[in-house]
Amino acid sequence: MKVLIVSRSYQTGGAAIVAQRLFKVLRQRPDCEVRMLVMTDDIPADERADDLQVFARSGVVKMWNTMVERAELFVANGFCRQRVFQIDTARYGYRLDRHPWVLWADVVHLHWINQGALSLTALRNMGRQDKRLVWTLHDMWPMTGLCHHAYDCREFLHACRYCTHLSSLPLLRTTAQRCFRRKRQLYAATAIRFVPISQWELEHAQQSALLRQQPLTLIPNPYPVADYNPQARRRKDEQEVVVAVGAARLDDPVKGFDLLLEVSKALAQHHPMLSARLRWVLYGGLRDQSLLAQLQQSYDYLGRLSADAVRHTLEQADVVVCPSRFESLSNALVEGAAAGCVLVSFVTGGQADVMRDGVNGYAVTAYDTRQMADCIARAASELSSERRQRQHDDVAERFADTAVAEQYLRVYATK
Repeated sequence: MKVLIVSRSYQTGGAAIVAQRLFKVLRQRPDCEVRMLVMTDDIPADERADDLQVFARSGVVKMWNTMVERAELFVANGFCRQRVFQIDTARYGYRLDRHPWVLWADVVHLHWINQGALSLTALRNMGRQDKRLVWTLHDMWPMTGLCHHAYDCREFLHACRYCTHLSSLPLLRTTAQRCFRRKRQLYAATAIRFVPISQWELEHAQQSALLRQQPLTLIPNPYPVADYNPQARRRKDEQEVVVAVGAARLDDPVKGFDLLLEVSKALAQHHPMLSARLRWVLYGGLRDQSLLAQLQQSYDYLGRLSADAVRHTLEQADVVVCPSRFESLSNALVEGAAAGCVLVSFVTGGQADVMRDGVNGYAVTAYDTRQMADCIARAASELSSERRQRQHDDVAERFADTAVAEQYLRVYATK
């Protein structure tokens, strides 16, 4: 079986990391020949290979695809920049259907393909080539008109007639409706098997106007759990509690950095003894690093990390906190548990597939920052080497990359 994995990036963002991991584990399978195409050339020098290629050779074309779409959304949004990088139309993108590797493949597995990577037209043309198309839902975009996260909006259940996230101008409403119709036409004419990555996402897809009639198979993200050593923690200070928080972009509004600051204040006010010995370890992009000064406890900011550096960082942590307003699934939670950390998270999406309240951590009522502070304190009181091993074993049973690859191979074989 010849499988082509397509992703906008190789290692930038959670979806890219997931696509990369699946690519690596499928490489080891004797019954599967796999290649990977990415738009952004963020492949480390030591990972470049003949079966891994960047398809965006022209920087001019890449900039055109990205910026023209942004310009259209900027105009449709009443000449307001707010949130125009949080929505996509996929009107512009590479004609990847003509790429030799697409012609070679039996199965084309799509991951995150927005912001100038692929157009809906390219997907339609792939379907005409009798390719088996598989599309992993890393967010809600395939089931909405424009947005990647619908939050409390329920327009995607019907037809996205009114885009509640941006300007109320008729032009934007028309843009959302038009993109919704283009997706509906694509799905009606093209056989695509959609893969939600969490029970929450599956339920929303089943309810959505665009995907409720489409084939859906729930498969969690793959994680190299066996690479994590939950007993690697080495303490310089026996009293210190290390709490890790990570995201591709910590200051993305979805990731809840503002909520984390409130949690920090609650810890200082209600748990002063813990607050004095707690150290935050934060990793991921952060445009305004001056925000970190608002944390009430000591902290280390590590910036963007490689996968190996994330693993090492989490192996030296005690607790992983997820303050996100929404997650399709949470890489940080699964990776944290694999490293032996106790988990504390709001449960407002796919986090529920990872969290087992009172077993591997504590599920917090949405956006209750005082309760999250209390749960961090509780987690900090339960640290032990035995607990770290249980955390690891729990996610190994559910999210190991080899088991997930088996599930995908069954999907690939389905016609």
